[in-house]
Amino acid sequence: SGRGIGFYGKTSLSASELPALVAEAVPALYAKLLAVLRALPVERTGVLSEVTVEGTARMDALAVLKNVASKPGEPFSPDIVRDDIRAIYSTGYFDDVTADLSETSSGKKLTFTVKEKPFVRNIVIKGNKKLSDDKLKEAITIKKGTIINRTLVAEDAERLRAVYGQSGFFLAEVKPEITSEGIDSTVAFDITENEKV
Repeated sequence: SGRGIGFYGKTSLSASELPALVAEAVPALYAKLLAVLRALPVERTGVLSEVTVEGTARMDALAVLKNVASKPGEPFSPDIVRDDIRAIYSTGYFDDVTADLSETSSGKKLTFTVKEKPFVRNIVIKGNKKLSDDKLKEAITIKKGTIINRTLVAEDAERLRAVYGQSGFFLAEVKPEITSEGIDSTVAFDITENEKV
């Protein structure tokens, strides 16, 4: 690459001794050179040999890669990678997206690591005695198998309060709770009915 990354020298009073000194030094020199090369930062230039995605659980990695412009055989560009990260975020399926460039035996490898947003696995209503589960579930808009949307969960809690209000329970309280296990989440609406007004 044209950069000096190390220097090593041996001296001897006799030219005949030099081959033995070099042979003796080669293993240690090889180990030092390897350590220096591994410690060098990856050059942010050159052609990509591989582009991969890690961290997907429900999503297909190939589907994620359809959103990125960085491709094997194309030059690496930090600007394009920034756009790729934004494009992956914009799908709405991920809480976190990072990119890492590494050097492999076959060349430069670009890896996008993603963290998927949780999915609604279960919807629970608890604390209700005056109104049935069926009546309350009619007001809930979130669905099982969809991505968690905290705004919609809060709006559904308001809808449940409104249902109670229509039945004269104006003091009813509805607290939404989201618990996650990996990428599966349970949405619970904890209801305190209070007295009818």
